[in-house]
Amino acid sequence: MELLVYRLMRYFWFSYRADLSEIPVAPQKKDTQQAITHERWPKPRELGLHRVRDGAAFAEIGAILQNVDYEYGGLLLNIPRIRERRELQVGRSPSLPPHDADSQELAGDDILVLPTRPPLNDDPEYDKKPVFRSDSSLEQEVFASLSKFFDWCDRRQVQLARKVFEPLKDQIDNRRLTFSQYGPPASEQLRRRTAGFLVFDPEMRPNGPAILCVFGMAGLETLTWAHWLRVKTPELVTGAIGSKRKTFILAVFEEIPECTNVPTTLRTFENVKMKLFPPVYLH
Repeated sequence: MELLVYRLMRYFWFSYRADLSEIPVAPQKKDTQQAITHERWPKPRELGLHRVRDGAAFAEIGAILQNVDYEYGGLLLNIPRIRERRELQVGRSPSLPPHDADSQELAGDDILVLPTRPPLNDDPEYDKKPVFRSDSSLEQEVFASLSKFFDWCDRRQVQLARKVFEPLKDQIDNRRLTFSQYGPPASEQLRRRTAGFLVFDPEMRPNGPAILCVFGMAGLETLTWAHWLRVKTPELVTGAIGSKRKTFILAVFEEIPECTNVPTTLRTFENVKMKLFPPVYLH
């Protein structure tokens, strides 16, 4: 008799580096036409593999997924594109080829979780707080999927795709939302409030895997939104996944209040006034 093996569905953390720097590599004295060798790549400690963004927010989303029979599949390190030091100093485009994040043979029912604002249009020369891209093939697939929902996304502004904005146009005035880069990321279009976004695409590529992106416009706002989802409305996440439809959810919330004491839990942030808009489904 054939033994059937049951495998839980998996979720993976698609991570970005936590600091605000690309990784320069000291150039070697060699013919510029010579092929690049592994000697020019930094050591693992220099890459800062342990310094990843939004770990607490990922833990909040992971707890939701584990409650619906997903198991943690692992960390996908999306290391920033490596530049030669002299090119980083003068602002030239990188010449070293991008690495490819290990997809670990992602299955069709797996989910990539991105708990960080996706740097679709970040420009280190103009953005105060950029997220540095890797330009890997997996990251490009992630961006292609998220571009169905956003026409533009960097730290300064988010522009919703027209198909996303159309069902919401009676509730928000403009699909182009600008956010302050100094202090709390408040938006004039949202009456000095900020925003949280939830995006789910069941097929990042044909036959999967899926991508789940949950983010605010800064680290604290991302954590507040992710925590709110786990504690208050986990059905928004599980419902999006269960529907197997391209789903967009917008939340608008007030500035996070000052703490009277040093917080030891996230309960303080559960009192933030949150307005949830109806989900938008794309075909």
